Parts: sequence; C-alpha cells; structure tokens
Amino acid sequence: MQTFFTNCRLVDGTGQAALEAATVVVSGATIGWCGAAQAADAPTPQPDDRVVDLGGKTIVPGLFNTHVHLALRLPFPERRIDQFDRGYRVMLVYRRALEAIYSGTTTIRCVGEAHYADMDVRNAINKGVLAGPQLQSAGHADCHGRTWPQFNGMYGGRRRGGFQLRCREQLRAGADLVKICLTGGIGTPGENRRTNRWPMMRCAPWSRWPKAPTSWWPRTPAASAP
Repeated sequence: MQTFFTNCRLVDGTGQAALEAATVVVSGATIGWCGAAQAADAPTPQPDDRVVDLGGKTIVPGLFNTHVHLALRLPFPERRIDQFDRGYRVMLVYRRALEAIYSGTTTIRCVGEAHYADMDVRNAINKGVLAGPQLQSAGHADCHGRTWPQFNGMYGGRRRGGFQLRCREQLRAGADLVKICLTGGIGTPGENRRTNRWPMMRCAPWSRWPKAPTSWWPRTPAASAP
C-alpha cells in the first residue's frame, strides 16, 4: 500500500521554486515519487492506497540538526555533575530524539553524550527495535584540559598521546564522527581559543596520528568559543 499526499506545496530542497498543487507518494519508508499532480508520469492511486489531502500545506525535506546534545541540562549544574545514570540518560536521549521529529528534524548529529547513550539509541533505531530519526553519534566529546565525563560526555587529555587515545576509544565504541572541543563553549564562560586548550591542536596535528583512517577527517566537528 502506498500513501498519496495530495494538494500540497512542495519544496524539494534543490533550490528550485516551490511547486504548487503537488503530490508526494510514499511507499513504506521511501518517497517513491513527487511532482506536479498533473504531470504526465504522475502515478494514480489504487483502491488499497491511502490518499491524504493536505489542503495546500507545505512539504519540505527532513531537517538536519548538525550540533545536538540530546541530554544536555540547561542551566548547567553548579558543580558540573550530572545525576543521570546510564539507563535514565538513554531514555531521555530517545525521548528528545522523538521530540525532534515534531519539529521536522529527521537527522540528528549528536556531538557529545555521556555513557554512550546516543550510540545505544542509534543502534536500537538502526536495528528497527525503536522508531526514530537517523542519528549520527560521536560518543564522548574530546577536549584538552578539564574533563566532565559524567556531565556532558567530555573526555580530556593534556598530552598528545592521551588525546589520541580518547579519540580512538570513541571510534572503537562505534562513533560515526569525532567531536573536538577547543573550549568548553557556553559551559565555560570567559574561556576562548587563546587559552591553554588552543595549543593542543598545534601539538596533535592529524597527520601524525598513526593508523588513523583519513576518511574520518571530514567528519570531525570542532567547538570553540570566539
């Protein structure tokens, strides 16, 4: 059975002008066809198909949030100590992932969670155990200096070897990307990239990382205060 979304305004994300009086055909989890309802190749609903008249509402591609901490607590606890245990955090991460769907966000890039909770949720969704958005997971964020592993998943290493070790731990755990923190961002007011963390990037250039898969580097987001 297919679902026909008819009488809608279609923005396809290609930069083309919005298409009025459009139809979008969904088969299972796949968009099988979209375009003008009167197009020559427009499919026709069959007796067992579902037809939904959207009354002129707009359909857009799913949004992609590229920087998310699904279990982040704001305002920050004074002592930077997170009271969530792993089980509670996994449930919280999943609930907030579902909430993202209601905003039209279908892909989420998690860039730092404690206890690998984002990976647990991602794996359950990928296996079909749970329904939810597509998740890309970084596991713990990697930073130079202080570390709050039970607060927001930040691991620290003051020496190049320790920094590399932390990043490799995330890859072994199943990370889709590696998150690098030059500063603590909004978690460390007044800090900036000219503080003691900035030299870490100079003493640990990617080219010196032995046995590091170069295909990962396009998937290495960095966080830094101004």
